[in-house]
Parts: sequence; C-alpha cells; structure tokens
Amino acid sequence: MNLQIPSPLEKLYLNKEIGEIYIKRDDLIHPNLSGNKWRKLKGIINKFAGDQLVTFGGAFSNHLLAVACYANFNGLSSKGIIRGNELNDENPTLSKCIKYGMELEFVDRDLYRKLTNNPENHSPDFSTNTIIIPEGGSTIYVKEGMKDLVSELRSQINSSDPFHLFCSYGTGGTAHGIGENLESTDHLSIVPAIKNLTNEKLLDRQKELQCNFENYAICTYPEMKKYAAKDLQLFTYCEYFLEKHKILLDPIYTGKVMYYIENHLIRKDEREFICIHTGGIQAWNGYFFRFPELRSSLRGIYNKVNELLEEKD
Repeated sequence: MNLQIPSPLEKLYLNKEIGEIYIKRDDLIHPNLSGNKWRKLKGIINKFAGDQLVTFGGAFSNHLLAVACYANFNGLSSKGIIRGNELNDENPTLSKCIKYGMELEFVDRDLYRKLTNNPENHSPDFSTNTIIIPEGGSTIYVKEGMKDLVSELRSQINSSDPFHLFCSYGTGGTAHGIGENLESTDHLSIVPAIKNLTNEKLLDRQKELQCNFENYAICTYPEMKKYAAKDLQLFTYCEYFLEKHKILLDPIYTGKVMYYIENHLIRKDEREFICIHTGGIQAWNGYFFRFPELRSSLRGIYNKVNELLEEKD
C-alpha cells in the first residue's frame, strides 16, 4: 500500500502571540491509515507472523478503520469488536470496515469494558495465529513507531535545537511513545481529548506502556468539552483553520491541540514549536452522520472530507 513516509513538515504563522509553529502532517500518511494509527501498528505488525488481527472500538473508530485497511492491503483477515449493539447500514466508518473485509461483532457496553480492561492487551501474544490489538492500538511497542516520528522531525528541521512538541492524548500511546524518544532538553505538551486526565493516570499509563519521560505538561482549557462531544466552538475553529491554512484538523484530537495553542497558550520559550497532526479526519464523517445540519454550517470541512476520503490505496 502507498504510505507517505516520511510525512511532510509545514511551518505556519499563527498569530502575533505564538508566531511560527511547525505542524507534522501525519494526517497525510494515508487517507484511512493515517497519523498515529500507522505509527502505533508498525511496532506490532513487524513482529507478527499470523494471519488475523482482532481489535476493539466504537462505531466511528479511526483505529478500527485503520486495522481493517491494513489487513485488507496485506492479505490478512480482521475482526472488530464493537461497543454497542446497533449497526446502521449508513454508518460511514463501519461500512468502510466491512468493505475492507472486517468481520464485526457487536457486544454490550458491560462486556466491552471487561474485554478491553485486560492488561495483557498491552503486550500482544505473537505466538498465536491471531493477535489481539487493544482499543486505540496503544501497546508497549508504540515507542518503536514514535521513534521514527521523532527521527523524521530531527532530520526535517535539521537543527540540534530542542523541541517543544504538542500532541493529543486519547489512549495515550502517541504521547508516551513520543515522550520516550525525546531528549532531556525537549518538552512535551499534552492536550487531552478526555477531560479527566490527571498526572497520576498519566504515570500509571507510563508503567503500562513501559515508557518513561519527565519533561511534560498536561494542558487543558476551561471550555473543553468531553470526548467526542458536539463542540460547535471547536468545529468553527477547525473551519477557520482550514480556510486560513488549507489544513483539515480532526474534531476530536488535533483540533483541540491547535485550538489550545492558538487561544490559550502563552509562548515562554525559544524552542521549536511542533504540533503533531495525528490524523483521524474520517471522524468528521461520524459527526456529519449524527448531526446532518453540520454539513451546511461546516461546508468547507464537509467538502474537504469528501475530497480527501475518496477511495485510494
């Protein structure tokens, strides 16, 4: 399959308070296997010799689609265990998973929690023909894919100056994998997609994923809504960002990162500012499916999503 590696690095001028910032365009790696999804899967796939991938996700999961896409293009079978009992034939994410050959199994939320709250999922068993990948794809091997990401950045910027990186936090694999590969002079600002991320939870996750880093901060803002909420203020910002910079942000992860940087960050250091665009733009399809009125109020995003998510290898 055709992956754009290394992904491009672009420099933007945000505003007079922030000035210039780089954005690492991992969203351009592949339309359906973009960003951190590929980075997370790489360390697992390189060690797997079987022929079936099993994973978990919600009805609009970027991770599910990425696994289905990877399996399809590499001659593997795939199975997705879906949170909830409903299947609407018009669901754009699950319809594409089915098109890629993924078998779907729907379970109630109680059983789903039991299946996904298994610490063994963080360390997949490569001795069997079937590998179980946790929800979101975050395992102890995530540091391998993120090592490539950090190496690409150092090569593209071609400077020994320290980095100040910004990334989102869902299941945590991206942030922890990046943090593991940074230098002691670098800094990582984490903007969570979830509202209840605490330092204690982050340190527990470090242990689970076997990553260790110290120079970080958890960054939130007062108007942040809960995970995957209908956030019209954020959506309007993403529409503005697309019009100004010609870059489509996703509505759950990187959209919140850039919103925080542009509206709440006070620049205090001279390190190179870099935002990691972790992809996931197909999540917009979930919003347009659930809230059809957004198709007209976010016309620029709606048209761009349709353009980008055309069938490609």
